[in-house]
Amino acid sequence: KFYDPMNDFWGLPPLMPAAIEVDVRNSVNSFMRSFFDNAAVPFGLLKIKDQVTDVEVQRIRARWRQMLSGPTAWHDVAVLDGDAEYQKMGSNLGARELAMEDVRDLTDAEICLVYGVPPQVVGAPIGLKHMIYNNYKEAREAFWGETVIPHLTRVAARIKKELLPDFGGMAGLEVRHDFRNVQALQED
Repeated sequence: KFYDPMNDFWGLPPLMPAAIEVDVRNSVNSFMRSFFDNAAVPFGLLKIKDQVTDVEVQRIRARWRQMLSGPTAWHDVAVLDGDAEYQKMGSNLGARELAMEDVRDLTDAEICLVYGVPPQVVGAPIGLKHMIYNNYKEAREAFWGETVIPHLTRVAARIKKELLPDFGGMAGLEVRHDFRNVQALQED
């Protein structure tokens, strides 16, 4: 946890400011799964002219889901028996028109931003879209220089503050990290 301006005692997890973005990303994933699990079409209404019992309604729903749900049934033809008609309801928009990819890209980028990780480094689609080798190399260097090293410097300072006094003022005692073998920081 990092400093929380609202609470000195508890601190603030890095993901907390991006919690809404994580929720949006999870909602997008749930929507997309539901969209494709349900034949990739908006919900609709089966209009049956005759009166049907609750048992028959459940049977018809189960049959409809069995016929058209899941990735293997996306383009199957529905067969309606009796005097029934399907009426499409809801939006005519599909996944492409809803710009789900753009929403995912935005939320991925914002979540990466909270942790100081370039999207290319973790393989997020938004990072991969704009990645060329030089960008990746620069992203790795930036990740180390702007995120990892400052974090480890804070860890070393905390260790120095909390643990070194236990060693009774031994002269020359130092806490630091050795970054000489970090490949992202090496010259080609």
